[in-house]
Amino acid sequence: MTEQIENNNISRITLNPISAPKQENQNLTEEIKQDKEGKIFPYLKKNYNFLVYIILAVIVFLAVKVRTNNLPNLRDITTGEWSLGPDLDPFLFLRWAEYILEHGSLFSVDLMRYVPLGYETSSELVLHPHLMVWFHKIAVIFGSESITQSSAVYPVFMFALAVIAFFFFSRKLFIDSLGIKKANILALIASLLLATSPSILGRTIAGIPEKESSAFIFLFLALYFFISAWKAKSLRAQLLFALGAGISTGLMALVWGGYLFIFLTIIPTFFIAFLLGKVDKNKLYLGLIFITSTFLMMLFFTARYPLRDLFASVAPGSFVLVLFIIAFHLFIYPKIKNRLQSPKIQKIPPKIISTIISLFIIAIIATIFLGPSFIPSQITAITNDLINPATTRLLQTVSENKQPFFSIWADEFGPIIFNKIPLTFWIFFISSVYLFIKMIKVFNKKERIILSSAYTIFLLTTLFSRFSEDSKLDGITTLSLSLYVLGFILLAGSIGFYYYKYHKNNQQGKLQKIEFSLLILFSFFLVTIFAGRGAVRFLLM
Repeated sequence: MTEQIENNNISRITLNPISAPKQENQNLTEEIKQDKEGKIFPYLKKNYNFLVYIILAVIVFLAVKVRTNNLPNLRDITTGEWSLGPDLDPFLFLRWAEYILEHGSLFSVDLMRYVPLGYETSSELVLHPHLMVWFHKIAVIFGSESITQSSAVYPVFMFALAVIAFFFFSRKLFIDSLGIKKANILALIASLLLATSPSILGRTIAGIPEKESSAFIFLFLALYFFISAWKAKSLRAQLLFALGAGISTGLMALVWGGYLFIFLTIIPTFFIAFLLGKVDKNKLYLGLIFITSTFLMMLFFTARYPLRDLFASVAPGSFVLVLFIIAFHLFIYPKIKNRLQSPKIQKIPPKIISTIISLFIIAIIATIFLGPSFIPSQITAITNDLINPATTRLLQTVSENKQPFFSIWADEFGPIIFNKIPLTFWIFFISSVYLFIKMIKVFNKKERIILSSAYTIFLLTTLFSRFSEDSKLDGITTLSLSLYVLGFILLAGSIGFYYYKYHKNNQQGKLQKIEFSLLILFSFFLVTIFAGRGAVRFLLM
């Protein structure tokens, strides 16, 4: 009977050599259709977020694994005790952490710094060594032998948290425009790139408890909370997220002076959003909560940031200026606009008028309270930061403060293919242009071509105007500086032209469709490019 069944099966296959594969293909097609509906693999569809977090955990594990491969070498070969890596500042932080662990607080004057006068630690950023001590108290539970061993592992632990914060920040940027699934994929890829970036490795590897390892997590949290505040529907949620962004910024300011990256990212984003008509009273309150909570954190936990300096500084002070401009436009300008009946004034966009009047008022106030030299000195400081920062003799003695040429960019953003093309550099360059085109999709085709061309030229002149020390594009010659300035003028001029054109044609509503998330991403991107052009140490940003 068994033989008969087998013979029948063979007969069917022999008699229908084509129909059998056809049937299998039809079944496979049907299975694929069912899979799209989630009937065959419902578990994966139902637990999609769980799978995403598993992949994120693998990425975090990879980041930790890469950064702890050197742990066996962090032993003193003479004593067998744990030691830190070959960097100077971490030994200062370790010495402070040891004192805090033993005495409960840090000494008021560090007599081993600036001998014989000493240094008042109240003016230093001491949250970093305190975090090292708190981490050690947890690490002891898991077998840490000493504060030195804990300090060696500390930057790896903090960077692992930073990768997680970066994932949520990246996903938040694109979740509205791409949807949750694509945003998750993008955020995972971005997190993998962050975890394996050679530029960041030196500051987050085991044995080097530098400030950046602590600061990164607060950087990404601040930007995440700020975007969440902007996108929140209710005023209460906006203010709570703004408070979270302010506290995160304040904590970063208590760890590393690089907190300025947060301000320098949010300031142009907030101001451009105002010009595009995306800022109302609720957004103004959001900004006020953010800056107030940040200032309170900076004022009460360190003497490094006097209130006068916060208002007078380029970064935090500029955010206060932006808030003043917005408040003036929302509350004062409506009461005086009827008096501005000149035909020439009527052609100017109202927000530009408010900005000009506000700047004039602030200039008078600053001159009265801060002196007539304040504004010229600020302009000079900004110009120096853009063209030739770190010019003092003390700063120039440290190699990481020197201005990089393009060859250094190429080395940092390798690998080098065909002996001359830095692959990662051109990937981020081309991707930046592509993303810029996506951001300005509200414009018509011709306008997008002009604006994207201006943006591309701006990037080229910014990055290549300081090409090499032995060329005419060395960042100092008239040709270099002229190209550098030309890129600024071209981009700002083209954007200004179309802004005026859309105002003139009463099409301001189209400009409001530009995504805030992409604005903040581009602000961060451009700020880091200027920083990287200014000093080698900021290439990691």
